[in-house]
Amino acid sequence: MRIAQINYAGDRGLRDPDELLARCPTLARWSEALLEAGARAVMVAQRFSRDAEFERRGVRYVFRAERGIRARWPAASASLHAAVQTWRPDIAHINGLVFPMQAFLLRRALSPDTALVLQDHGGIFRPRPSWRVGLRSADAIFFMAAAQATVWRLPPGDPIMVEIPEAGCDLEPLPQIVARDRSGLSGRPALLWVGRLNAIKDPLAVLEGFRQVAGKLPHAHLTFVHSSDELLGALRVQVEASNLLRSRVTFRGQVAHESIAAFLSAADLFVLGSLREGSGYALMEALACGATPVVSDIPSFRAITLDGALGVLWRPGYPRACAAAILDAVERDLPATRARIRERFIAEYGWKAVGEKAMAAYAEILTARLARCASASA
Repeated sequence: MRIAQINYAGDRGLRDPDELLARCPTLARWSEALLEAGARAVMVAQRFSRDAEFERRGVRYVFRAERGIRARWPAASASLHAAVQTWRPDIAHINGLVFPMQAFLLRRALSPDTALVLQDHGGIFRPRPSWRVGLRSADAIFFMAAAQATVWRLPPGDPIMVEIPEAGCDLEPLPQIVARDRSGLSGRPALLWVGRLNAIKDPLAVLEGFRQVAGKLPHAHLTFVHSSDELLGALRVQVEASNLLRSRVTFRGQVAHESIAAFLSAADLFVLGSLREGSGYALMEALACGATPVVSDIPSFRAITLDGALGVLWRPGYPRACAAAILDAVERDLPATRARIRERFIAEYGWKAVGEKAMAAYAEILTARLARCASASA
């Protein structure tokens, strides 16, 4: 099976393809996992600031720039689509549901016996007829959890909705005592947040939930590792106003990705309050390192934690629910659960498992596509 992965997003200010792949590691790793799972050939087609072609670890990369036209226009993808069409894939896989007209135009450019797959990465639906036309050009749409499909308002079965992890993870855990020394994380238990400090992630609900249990957990400490600081000021105000929190909350800012395994391995509990997510890379990495998740009960987190079997879920937006979930988690034998969480994670979300799940889904989708083509020509 020949599979083309198409990516319209990216920083077009970049000039070095290596830098883009470093910023988007799952772009390469998804493709490599497909090869490892038996794909005959895999291509990555990427809109970029300049043209480039190369091969790495068996994956063919084709970067295409569009000149003299605004990059946001659907027609700006013409040369990228031409490259995909020439390569003649069996499966064309578009990353993101927020490019409906590009999907429509690519479908028209592809051979009739090529199946088109779209994958949700957490974009926001805009209710216009053109969006439904573009999305219905696909044979199938991948979601982390089937419940995420409802917001897109597509008729049942058209296209097919498939539950597939958004990505896998290769992160390796460290012994907790080593990880604590390297990261400086403290607390019994040590609670860790990794993510942006914005309204969608809702760190204020997590902070208030922690405040409500801080008196019952006198040695607990909450550390925020964050790549943005939209709500940092509001969080600091809450911390400074509370005697319970002032010495029990740390804001670490951004941490280099090569150091994140130490933080996640040092943590006892991983906390997030997201109101919505396409998936949840940080949560996956936390599971890879054995931290017990205490996260909001949203479709993607429910799927990743196997309906809460690998952690504790709480109602998003409700600090009291967060507080109850923290207390529930600390009643467990956390050291004993680390190995079990890691084992289940590898089976479900290691890149080997993700590649095999994707290949199985592609095979079914392609078979259905070819059957429809045969029926139409009969």
